[in-house]
Amino acid sequence: MRWTFLLVLLAALQAPDAPARRLNLKGVSVVRADEVRQAIRDLPQPDARLGSQQLRLSWGPGDARTLQRRDRRAGIAAAPLSLLSRRHSPHPVQHPRRLDLAEEKLLVLSLDVRGQIVSWSVIPDPRIVRAEAPGPDGTLRGQTFERTSVEFLLDIPDDARIRQASIYRPEWRDGEWDLRLVSAIDLPQTDSPQKKD
Repeated sequence: MRWTFLLVLLAALQAPDAPARRLNLKGVSVVRADEVRQAIRDLPQPDARLGSQQLRLSWGPGDARTLQRRDRRAGIAAAPLSLLSRRHSPHPVQHPRRLDLAEEKLLVLSLDVRGQIVSWSVIPDPRIVRAEAPGPDGTLRGQTFERTSVEFLLDIPDDARIRQASIYRPEWRDGEWDLRLVSAIDLPQTDSPQKKD
């Protein structure tokens, strides 16, 4: 009986692990942060030979000088993204160690053609502007505004699998972050100077 137990245990240790279920975000507008945390934990280490792409993006219609007072309860409205330019670099993207979310940050997920995560980053929301001015009594008072349109830079790995950059806004609900899709841009494949074997 002892040998049978050992044989069963040995067979279980040698059996290949079941493949991890990959999170598919194609067509998903809201996802829980714990699902994304698990998906990014399961990602393989990025290829150190890959360089990066710097995307210059325009976000939102209108004049970048227009500000509106931000209402935290209303959140930030979705707006279109436009790719203004794309530059390749031999330097790799620095990946964060952990998913650190906050109200005024955004999660950028680089997705493949199936909607699965290839890479990720957390960036400050480029539309948010903070201002301080003295009140009638001379005390400084802070206000938060949102630009209706902004241009910003986004670095992603120069990985041919990446076909979309999706931007999610964290919203605190029921003791956990929900991630709401606020914009996305398709990234057609380009001739990049990736190293080939």
